[in-house]
Amino acid sequence: MSAPPSLALLLASYGAAGALVHAAGAMAATGRALSADDWIRTRHAAAMRALQRRGVDPTLAWYAALALVAHWAHETGYGRAEWDYALGNIRATSDWTGPIHYLQGSDDLTGPRPYRAYTTLDAGAEDAVRLAVDVARYRPSFLALLASRAAGPFVVRADGRTAQLPVDTVQWYADLTRAGWHPYSEESQYIFRSTLTRAAQTVGAAPAPAPAPAVGAAPAVGAALGVAVGALGLWWWHRAH
Repeated sequence: MSAPPSLALLLASYGAAGALVHAAGAMAATGRALSADDWIRTRHAAAMRALQRRGVDPTLAWYAALALVAHWAHETGYGRAEWDYALGNIRATSDWTGPIHYLQGSDDLTGPRPYRAYTTLDAGAEDAVRLAVDVARYRPSFLALLASRAAGPFVVRADGRTAQLPVDTVQWYADLTRAGWHPYSEESQYIFRSTLTRAAQTVGAAPAPAPAPAVGAAPAVGAALGVAVGALGLWWWHRAH
């Protein structure tokens, strides 16, 4: 598989954690076997499921999931450094009771630290979405992302690619980093625009909503048929008499 154009920059700047030890055995490289496109599609679908479980409108969920996948691509180098479905590379603090693995992150200056690990893609996506969407520190950024639909569309350009999106994903990412996900920098913003346009190119626009069934269509047909049958019966009666 050929590496995406910005992969070297991604792994050099963030998400370059090396695989070390898993508490329950060997760590699983859960994204490495996939092409970049397949990694994007499968992680986007998992993010969509997590968002729709929260009642997010399907069209908004499509583009919010796209923003999340672009963020995870930054974290994991399009899955090349995705271990145990840890899409968001979330630290395992004292309140975490699930499995862990140890990584040497870019800001782990004193040695490897414990990070959350997961047994399924949906579990990893659910926890990464929960952190970005439900936690008080980051929730205002997500609500602002959904609300930005009223001011869209927004055009994003990077690495010769252009994406037109109905919500302001770039501002969301800036807000997310300023809220403390990881340090804000112009470099990280550029990388996000790159991963975002790459992911948008892969998943495309949200499917059109299914049309609602026409209310009253069946009764109208039934009524017309009843009128026709009645008229035919009346004609037959006059002919017989």
